[in-house]
Amino acid sequence: MMIDDANITLELVSKHIHNMWTTWAKNIIETEPNISKERKERWQKECFKPYEELSESMKQLDRNFAVQIIEAITNERTT
Repeated sequence: MMIDDANITLELVSKHIHNMWTTWAKNIIETEPNISKERKERWQKECFKPYEELSESMKQLDRNFAVQIIEAITNERTT
């Protein structure tokens, strides 16, 4: 499989999205009293780890958002 600039960009944006989400989610866990114990445990187990250590399904969630951002930037440049 050949890795091109588009794939590298997608993974970099996905990694940053994951880092931003993790920061947000950790803040929510610390400040919101109504977050369930189950959700906290699930986030800590499945999500609060470096992007490179996520399962492919979790990475894909970040990639889906990254694609939207990349498309929005591309559309802004062409209009």
